[in-house]
Amino acid sequence: LLTPPYEELKKYLNQQYFNGYFNKYDINFTICQNTDSLLILPEKKIVSCCPFFDNIISKNGMNILGTDFYYLNNMDGRISYFGKFFYPIFSESAGVFIYVEMRSRLLSKGIGFPELLIGKDMKRPKQYELFSYAKFYNNKLVFISGDEKIDYSFRNDLNYKKNTSGFIFLKKDHYNHLIYKLNQNNTIIVSAPSINFLNYLISFFYLFVFYFLFSLIVLYIFHFNPLEKTSSKDLRFKIQASIISIVFVSMIIFAGTTIYYNIKSNYENHQEDLNGKMKSISEEINIRLQNIDSFTPDVCDWIENELNDLSNIFITDINIYSNNGTMMSSSRPEIISDGLISSHMNAIAFYELNNNRMVSYMQPEKIGKLKFLSVYKPIINKKGKYIGFLNLPYFNKGDQIKQQITNTIVAFINLYMILLFLSVIVAILLAKRITQPLTMIREKLKNIGLNKKNELISYKGENEIGALVKEYNHKVTELAESADLLARSERETAWREMAKQIAHEIKNPLTPMKLDIQYLQRAKKENNKHYDEYFNKVTVTLIEQIDTLSNIATEFSNFAKISTAKSKVFNIGELLDHICQLYKTNPDSLVIFESTEEKNLMINADREQITRAFVNLLTNALEAIPKNKKGLISIHLIKKDSDHVLISITDNGTGIPENIRKKLFEPNFTTKSSGTGIGLAIVKNIIETFHGKIRFETKTGEKTTFFITFPLAKTENKEQSLKITK
Repeated sequence: LLTPPYEELKKYLNQQYFNGYFNKYDINFTICQNTDSLLILPEKKIVSCCPFFDNIISKNGMNILGTDFYYLNNMDGRISYFGKFFYPIFSESAGVFIYVEMRSRLLSKGIGFPELLIGKDMKRPKQYELFSYAKFYNNKLVFISGDEKIDYSFRNDLNYKKNTSGFIFLKKDHYNHLIYKLNQNNTIIVSAPSINFLNYLISFFYLFVFYFLFSLIVLYIFHFNPLEKTSSKDLRFKIQASIISIVFVSMIIFAGTTIYYNIKSNYENHQEDLNGKMKSISEEINIRLQNIDSFTPDVCDWIENELNDLSNIFITDINIYSNNGTMMSSSRPEIISDGLISSHMNAIAFYELNNNRMVSYMQPEKIGKLKFLSVYKPIINKKGKYIGFLNLPYFNKGDQIKQQITNTIVAFINLYMILLFLSVIVAILLAKRITQPLTMIREKLKNIGLNKKNELISYKGENEIGALVKEYNHKVTELAESADLLARSERETAWREMAKQIAHEIKNPLTPMKLDIQYLQRAKKENNKHYDEYFNKVTVTLIEQIDTLSNIATEFSNFAKISTAKSKVFNIGELLDHICQLYKTNPDSLVIFESTEEKNLMINADREQITRAFVNLLTNALEAIPKNKKGLISIHLIKKDSDHVLISITDNGTGIPENIRKKLFEPNFTTKSSGTGIGLAIVKNIIETFHGKIRFETKTGEKTTFFITFPLAKTENKEQSLKITK
């Protein structure tokens, strides 16, 4: 019942006053005079205009102070305001009433171009998508938005009816619910999925991967590889790395393939769904347009109403173009008026349908950053003539499809992270189980020796490791037998050498003794007048040879005593100083002892045998000095490191010839005309018995220095028995 000037007035009011912030509302203007009537749909009932709106205001309106607007408590889940304004035209009492109805817009997720038609100020933050909400009036659900799986039946069991206002927090059916009671009749419930243990577990895997990759990047940047040596030698690490790598690569390949086919399947389902909608809509359109030859204004008006109905039924936008590609009608004309898309058909689609006569054509298109599928189909009347083209720009469920793909990818990532974490644990346990027998074999091989009992390995597995263990046990048995034979042979050889040496050393003094006695016998028979003189000489010679035999026996006795010794902790510096005092009375040589750094260096050894070893070394040093040269022997004592002490004995003798240096510590070797040749051998055995080491440096014609190293003793001073088997 509105005249054109009224339409211009509505347009002016909307542009002048209700823009900006008011874009959040759907605004409807109704201009009435007292005599105007309204047609109420869908009841198709005619009512008086002003009384109808006045009744709405009086029944549901709450006046906003200082304005002509009223808040409508209509309980439909939307915020509604109603304004009433009177403008006199003919006189102060004769004019028009302007009724302004404002209802908060609902952000559509279903049909068409919601992302393009909704302004940035109307878009809700992403986190709002996690929440669902419902509104109740008198304990009846009047509005719901969000997750449809939420069951709000628990509202009847709540105790919030006793509260006049305030918040109530409730957990039910894996959801968190926040209940707010506006007043006695109105209640709002906001719901969100609750976080369970699985969510925390998944977060742990994400954090694990993040810090693992972050650590690898840091190590790569600083060129640090702590596993460089391990990766090249450790079999356990190689097994673990191989298992994890195989599982990881397999998961990536399988996940990539699965995600690819999932995306492809969703895309194909998308196309199939779009083709199905196109088939149904095109049949409806073709039936209704089969008797027309062109689009007239009446046909366009009729099609526009039909397109709105079909759009709501099939939940998609519908566009109809003429046979020359010009837009004729659309279920959402604002996309044309707002300049979002062209008023002409896509050129490629027009060419394929009009020139190539394709029965249907589908292609991806985009508006700005919004991508969508668009399908085209010709509209053919019953005469077979092309009267236009039908287009379905398919935006429906685009967000849902993206969310579905995202959920699938996230589900796969979560699953594969759990599997990867489990594979790491399995790899560690499996590698440990595989290498445990090898580790045991390694430890046994490390402790294997000739002069002790080697243990066999007990392993029941009938596999390659079992065969290796069996061969090891066999070789250990053979080694024990060979060690017994070798020890027996060494003992026999040692006794032979010892017997030969003893016989040689005893034979040397026995020969002159025999000759002297025989000479004395002849002198007796011949009644030689010098018999008494001969007797005295022979007696002296015999006593000297007997002393030589006694010394030989003593030296071999001392050599035998090395195998049994009692060790205790003593000050090696005091011992060396005491030994030096013994040689001060020698007028032909000077023995100097120096210890500049340490005064209390303690070692754990047999004091008597260590004394014998150093006396032997000093004796050899003095004998190495020529008769015509003043002897000088210097002894230095220092702390080599935190665990060892170093002793050096330097003489100014003639040095050691190069051809005998390798044999210096061998038994039976001597450069002197008398002696057993076991002096330095005894020194070496004594020092090594107490875990020491001896070596020498020499310059022919100048000097010789012996270096002796002993381990420092621990703080305790306990006497202990030391049994050495040679």
